Amino acid sequence: MSSRYSNLFVSISTFILTLLVVMPFSVYAQQNEDNKDIIAAAKQDAQNNESTFKWMLGGCCLIGTGMAYVAKPTPTKTDLSDKSAEYVETYEQAYESEAKKIRQKSAWLGSLTTGCIGTVSMAVGFFSLVVWAGAEADR
Repeated sequence: MSSRYSNLFVSISTFILTLLVVMPFSVYAQQNEDNKDIIAAAKQDAQNNESTFKWMLGGCCLIGTGMAYVAKPTPTKTDLSDKSAEYVETYEQAYESEAKKIRQKSAWLGSLTTGCIGTVSMAVGFFSLVVWAGAEADR
């Protein structure tokens, strides 16, 4: 009889230990799936709300490139008014990350555009000066 209770005890103990090990992973997996939906929504909202043209113009002035790194993007509060604190935190982190990425990329594109236009302008000006100097030398 004692061996029977011992086997039952071992079986129940093994079952409980298995649950203790497996359950946190299944809960984490469920939370991870929920977070994926929140992050996808935040990224989509950031792409819809951020103006790439505005940040490109700012990048042309060079101050926009610095502002793209410093300014903290914030989502509209009406989207988050009825959500839980965990949802809001996850959403805001994902939104900020995606919005900064968009801002920085656009600002650097504007800076690069300005640099290219400036380089071409200087080359044309230098070429014009050389042609003018050559024409003056022929006189």
